[in-house]
Amino acid sequence: MKKHIPLLLCAATFCVNIAAQPTKQQAIEETQPGWEKVYHFKGAKESIKLDNRTFSIAQLSISDSLANWMQASYLPKAGIGEIRKTYFPKADPYSPYNVAWPQGYGAVAYTWRVEYNSAGKLEKIPRSEVGWSVEANAVPGWPIRDFSTATRYYFTMPSFTNENTRKMQDLSSVESLKPYITFWIKDVESGGGGEYVLLCKDNKSPFLKITKGEYLKILDEAVPRVYEQEKRSIHE
Repeated sequence: MKKHIPLLLCAATFCVNIAAQPTKQQAIEETQPGWEKVYHFKGAKESIKLDNRTFSIAQLSISDSLANWMQASYLPKAGIGEIRKTYFPKADPYSPYNVAWPQGYGAVAYTWRVEYNSAGKLEKIPRSEVGWSVEANAVPGWPIRDFSTATRYYFTMPSFTNENTRKMQDLSSVESLKPYITFWIKDVESGGGGEYVLLCKDNKSPFLKITKGEYLKILDEAVPRVYEQEKRSIHE
């Protein structure tokens, strides 16, 4: 299970001789629009099917409980929040290797930045949302696409790029998280990254590292397969 930890940024303000009138942005930062809707999920009544996987009532009810807990324990500030239950993996023509993931479920929360509209009411700013999630059987990191198949999933977890980033993003000093495995993964597409907390049996990571020898063997098997795929794609 992984959890994206939202970072709380605190801004300190001071006055010199007179109190300044707050700007619109400052006023927004002090608001607590909260959740767009608080659902109070009651637990699943029946199972659902996603591609060739069946999610049980128990699994779906855990997603309900996680969503309820997230809404009860976190109140979006200076933004409008929305909670969504998630089930994965789903077959995807662009990521066919995702079907090798274990059956996963959980909840993800989004917070949209807000602005005042012409009527003086707060509304979401499109494409400004930031998400964090609590999920069972989720897989962090970035796929090694040419290695992964429908039955085997390989991924990498790029970490800190410099000392300043390490200090800002390191969760190991957070007292409440010390009993758990914490790490930061670099976003290789857009920069930045995300923080993760791994909750697992006996606090042992379920992810297996491959050796250099295994890497070379996998590479040897992948080259002709990817070559045929690329050749077919070019022909088409």
